[in-house]
Amino acid sequence: MKPSSSLLILLCSSLLLASCLPAPANPSPAPETPPAPLPVSSSVPDPAAAVPAVSPLAINDDGVLYADSFMLVPYESGGSVILLNYQTFILDSGMQNGLNEWTWYADLEDQETWVEDGARYFEGRLPGGQSVYRQKIYPVGREVHFEARLDAEEESEQVGWASYAFYLPLEAFRGQRYLTDQGEGVYPTEPGGEGPLVEHLSELQLLADDPTRNLTLRADRAISLWDGRQWGGQNYMVEISMPVNGETLHFTLTPPPADPGPLPPAVRYSRVGYLPQSVKRAVLEADYRAPLPDLTVRLERKVPGGAETVLTGAFQPDLQDFWRQFAVFDFSAVEEIGEYRLVWAGGATDWFPVAPDIFRNRWQNTLDYFLPFQMSHAAVDLGGGLSHGASTLDDAIAAPPNFTGPDGFVSYEADGATGYVPLDVGGWFDAGDYDLNVYSQAFVVHQLALAWEEFAPSRDLHSLDVPNRRLQVNQPNGVPDLLEQIEWGTRWLLSMQAPDGRVFVGVVEPPEKYGDPVLPEAMTDGIPNTGDERLLFHDYHSDVNLQFVTALSAASRVLRQTNPQLAGQAWQAARRAWDYFQSRPEMYRPTVYFSGWEEGREQMIAAAAAELYLTQADPAYLQTLEQFRPYFENFPTEWPAPTVTHHSGFWYAPPFLARLYPYLPDGPLKASTLTALQRAADSLRERSAPEPFPFIGEWPYSDWGMSGLYLNAIHDAYWLEKVVPEHIRVADLLPAAYWIYGLHPVNDYTLVFGSGFPEPRYHYHAILQSRFGSSPASVPGAVVPGIATYVDAGLLYYLDEPGMYRNSEACIYDAASFLFAMLALEK
Repeated sequence: MKPSSSLLILLCSSLLLASCLPAPANPSPAPETPPAPLPVSSSVPDPAAAVPAVSPLAINDDGVLYADSFMLVPYESGGSVILLNYQTFILDSGMQNGLNEWTWYADLEDQETWVEDGARYFEGRLPGGQSVYRQKIYPVGREVHFEARLDAEEESEQVGWASYAFYLPLEAFRGQRYLTDQGEGVYPTEPGGEGPLVEHLSELQLLADDPTRNLTLRADRAISLWDGRQWGGQNYMVEISMPVNGETLHFTLTPPPADPGPLPPAVRYSRVGYLPQSVKRAVLEADYRAPLPDLTVRLERKVPGGAETVLTGAFQPDLQDFWRQFAVFDFSAVEEIGEYRLVWAGGATDWFPVAPDIFRNRWQNTLDYFLPFQMSHAAVDLGGGLSHGASTLDDAIAAPPNFTGPDGFVSYEADGATGYVPLDVGGWFDAGDYDLNVYSQAFVVHQLALAWEEFAPSRDLHSLDVPNRRLQVNQPNGVPDLLEQIEWGTRWLLSMQAPDGRVFVGVVEPPEKYGDPVLPEAMTDGIPNTGDERLLFHDYHSDVNLQFVTALSAASRVLRQTNPQLAGQAWQAARRAWDYFQSRPEMYRPTVYFSGWEEGREQMIAAAAAELYLTQADPAYLQTLEQFRPYFENFPTEWPAPTVTHHSGFWYAPPFLARLYPYLPDGPLKASTLTALQRAADSLRERSAPEPFPFIGEWPYSDWGMSGLYLNAIHDAYWLEKVVPEHIRVADLLPAAYWIYGLHPVNDYTLVFGSGFPEPRYHYHAILQSRFGSSPASVPGAVVPGIATYVDAGLLYYLDEPGMYRNSEACIYDAASFLFAMLALEK
């Protein structure tokens, strides 16, 4: 038995868009090749430089096994990821078994991990039972030894089978030759039939023709090789059969016989360019295993017939961390408008502008393409295969009590609704999957509403046909597209409120259907009460009600002119949600996007009260804020309190307070609010100072990319500058914007699709996978999470492969943050 398609990692694809829409905004011309004899720098090792790998394996205190270019890194407790030259080579590995069709090591309960006596240990209990899994990984010379034991004797029939599996990225292995003790073969380019490619092997060399990447697995007649595409995945799987009766499986993995040597150094810089009167930095990134290269650098400006040197200097060593070392070249003194490049020991960068308009229209692709593409319950056809039908028009059936749904959804007493609840209009797919929840939907509506109030972009390409659940692409109707997107999100939020004011949490597929790689319109039949509906989670969570209040208060203001009836409904709904919150004991507990350990309820309540007052100046809302004066005077600036705007958990209050501040009467509340804003601004300025990148000094070590952090920091600085400009300015956060456009470690990618600069090939999305399989595909204006961390190893990575959601799953809330940030920078 093998994993079902609904349980495998979803992987997606990308395309070269051919659409009837306008071309994506601001594509850049093809970069010019530096003139000879300058060599072009690379981040790929030269295979010709490979030498025999002779170093014995070692293990550090974090359980990382390493030698030469090889690393086996702890990953999600009992699993491991294998890297070669800091680049992900094997996506994931660990125990799997047949309990409940398929159970993965990460599902185990009572997990424990530790490092002791030169070995990494893990143990855990199979969900809902008594079966215990134990694992030991340790180095001996040039081999990694694995010992795995699953004691499931009393539950062996329920478990059925077990194995230790290695998931191989499709792109790295497709069409390559492998070698076994029974012969040789080639990883199939196209998906084939069912069953293993080969089985009952004792030895498998994964990439026989590349000595720098050829890992070897050995286990006595226990190894099999599979094409994961037969289950809907986008990978190959090596499986080592494991007994379920408590006997120990012992197998070995040998690193590649050749070492390609350290990664060559590279220069990271802003592909979009730099504003003339701003900080301008480029960062030299090098492998920690090699000395820094010659640090001399010169800045050249393009002139007719060639280039002239305008500045010479040197990269200054700055940071050694993340298994890398960094050095910085600051050329902020150069303010003349023009095109520039950096020439250094490794070659020359592409030309980049220093100009005041580098952020002009950068937001347009997000509004034209990505927000429409994400519209749930609507038919959208943007051309070039970027299309889907009106989906799940039978949303939703109330979830039962004490039920654990997928993707973090949890039900408790489940007393908010019964049976079928019509939720068939509005909202956006949360990310690369199709669920909707109030945390992200309210955040998006609120961010878009502020973008309209502050910048009012009048762009009008499409029209919204609500009765027919359709976006009329390239049919302008005189209503700005941004307002119609706000309307679409508002309609879904309104459907999520009970008559008494309670706000439900969200809607998601049942666990057995979650992750199916199908088009959204194929998930259900669209007809209520036929048994295939998605689930509505409807328990009371105070934070959900408060986020609903903030979003619909703001929406009610911006929709007054184009849709006064909907604006009125939004305002009344916000007030009902606030009254419900005030009349009941506060309730904060884990659910999707809320972990339960968060602090900061004061900030969430203050944000809602401030938004209500900005909509209707009722002194009662200020009375709510009065109780938080001591909190404001000692405003927290460290985790676990909120420290930056974010869609999940409790929302960050300072941007709300900054917008409220001009309307506060003089007195103690205004004074304490000012103190809170000053503390927040000072903290943001300190944390975002490039060291050599913003926030890197306290990098959050998230296994997800952090693009949203950088975009939301720009948002926060924008509002804080309005009140405390002597403490922070948007200009202080320009390095955060440059991060999105390539000034970050690991690679040169721009982290938003369709910008005209180097970008990832893969955008994780179920629709793209359904339409294009494993071919590269993306949606212009989608913002990917970007650079992530293998947390236990403290190692930064980006894997541009199908299905790498931690790097490439564009989320709707990051798109809203990007749109606001780019409009702010354009202004």
